[in-house]
Amino acid sequence: MLKFNLGITSQKNQSKAIKIRQKYSSFNYLFLGTIVLSISGISLANFLIDTYDIFRHNKLWESNLTKPEKSNQDRLYKTIDIINISF
Repeated sequence: MLKFNLGITSQKNQSKAIKIRQKYSSFNYLFLGTIVLSISGISLANFLIDTYDIFRHNKLWESNLTKPEKSNQDRLYKTIDIINISF
């Protein structure tokens, strides 16, 4: 009889442990998904806006056609131009 009761309590504890593990794993998936989506969204915005004209992709907006900071940031743009020319 004593072994039977211990078996029931261990099964209850195991089911509780499984439920807790499922809660933690769903939280971890949600957390990691949020992090991945955030980083992807920020990366996509940086690629599309392209403030320093690094990526040199087709311009989607007219605001990307002129870069007013290009005259103020000569050292940065010269470096980027040399890298783009060498490849």
